[in-house]
Amino acid sequence: MKDDKTTIDLRVMGVTGYDDPKIVRDITRSFLEEIMVKVALTGEVRFPGFGTFRLVERKGKRSTKLMRGKVRSEQEYGQQLMVSFKKAAHFRRLVKSLKGEGMDKFAVDEQVDQEDLEKKASEGCPECGREPEKHGSTLICPIHGSEPFESKRK
Repeated sequence: MKDDKTTIDLRVMGVTGYDDPKIVRDITRSFLEEIMVKVALTGEVRFPGFGTFRLVERKGKRSTKLMRGKVRSEQEYGQQLMVSFKKAAHFRRLVKSLKGEGMDKFAVDEQVDQEDLEKKASEGCPECGREPEKHGSTLICPIHGSEPFESKRK
């Protein structure tokens, strides 16, 4: 299985047209190193439509070991540096759509008889008369979407 860096290298190779893997590895390594340096120096890097990488510092903790009521040893833990990532709204929607979450159904009746579906499709869109496209058991007008074919709610 390829690691993420190799996958990125292959994508960059396809987009740029470079056929030398060493050149592409250097390009992506430089890009990732610039991100690391920017986070280290400024505390965050923002990518519109993707999200924000932010440097988070956690203070060190002090641990005390007691034996018979007396302090025997003290130990101090150093601070931790972590990088958090806050997804942009566009990226969140993309992730949900790729995972199949958050899809809008708009009350489309998906338990339609196939003969009935063919009859409705041959009649065209009730709004404009155009021939609808079939997506599974759902009819969709190129202009009005699925709304004209939705069942009427009472």
